[in-house]
Amino acid sequence: MRPCRFYALNTGKEGFKCEFEEQEHSSFLRYRHNKDFIELNTYCNRFCPRFSDCVKLADETFRNFREANVVVNNFGDGRVELVVYNEPFKVLEQVINDKSDHRRCFKLVNMDFLVPVKEGATLSKLHKCVYRAGKRAFDTFTGYARSNKWDYFFTFTFSPHIVPARHNDFVIRDLWRKLQLKLKRLDNGCRILNAPEPHADGARHYHTLISFSHDLPIVDYGDISKLPQRTCMGGKNKGKTGFCTFTKEGTFTCLPKTNYKLFLVPYYDYGELQRSSLGDVLFCLNAYPYGINSCAIMPGDETNQAKVARYVSVYMMKESNSQYNQKRFMRTNNVEGKIKLSLSLNDDDLRQFLSGTNMQEFKSTEKCTVYRNFDLSDTPAAVPLSERMKR
Repeated sequence: MRPCRFYALNTGKEGFKCEFEEQEHSSFLRYRHNKDFIELNTYCNRFCPRFSDCVKLADETFRNFREANVVVNNFGDGRVELVVYNEPFKVLEQVINDKSDHRRCFKLVNMDFLVPVKEGATLSKLHKCVYRAGKRAFDTFTGYARSNKWDYFFTFTFSPHIVPARHNDFVIRDLWRKLQLKLKRLDNGCRILNAPEPHADGARHYHTLISFSHDLPIVDYGDISKLPQRTCMGGKNKGKTGFCTFTKEGTFTCLPKTNYKLFLVPYYDYGELQRSSLGDVLFCLNAYPYGINSCAIMPGDETNQAKVARYVSVYMMKESNSQYNQKRFMRTNNVEGKIKLSLSLNDDDLRQFLSGTNMQEFKSTEKCTVYRNFDLSDTPAAVPLSERMKR
């Protein structure tokens, strides 16, 4: 039997006491003259009631990992996703006396370039850090997007006439914070989840999922021929004249009179109602003051909710949104997230789990197989469990 590593490091120290003194001492006497063994020995009795105190007394860091091969994502309302990996992976289970240096490896100078501030801060480490952050952000954002029911899909832009510093991320984030507070003040129960996307010139706009406590009223303009008209001077609509919801500067041309404080208006551009790529009528939110915004009312069915969630989640991994030490999305505190578990299941346990949850295969790749009990109607790869087990 090998001696406990921390017994060997702590024996003889003042205040040290071991619950298994007799057996550990006899093992230690056997190997005490072998310094190489003592230094390389990794065995430790982590079930000892004083184990945590031993680690701290030795002034070392202890990390315990366990193996897993299955990830369970619970999105609420009985919707469960099972990801079965072909190769097991390690999951950090316990950390005692963490002495790692958690400081940032790089520092942003003048909002323009990164300077290494810690030993070992290499370019390859920066790329790896950004990539891993993107994967974590994608997983977390997808959990938020799939665990809530969303009513509206907004796109918010920042006009250069209203926000001259729209290329400055700090300015844009501050404006977004103010808008979020404004919406929460008008409807305390609203939930907001957004992802930024840069324009070709580097300025950001936001794709945002929002659900309010109640449906927003839609206030029509009435006869738009009596409203201010505008003629297009260039582009595909050159020479076209009609009412536009927004001016060239990105402000509302006018808003219909109403007693509502928060409402939607139809989105007109040169006399024509604007529609999404799927043909849905677009609207605009009256409470947004920083530029043009558009809104599509989302269907409540699971398939359409999932499609929008997948569409917005993609921005977590885009290169244009991959910057060091920068948030890839923002949300309100009342947005619910998924419950994620990592398990180690053999074939029998997996078969029993799948049959008990009535799951079907959603997709299969070289690395893993995904099972679900929801959002299967638009997926030709959905295979009943009975057919799956015949393979």
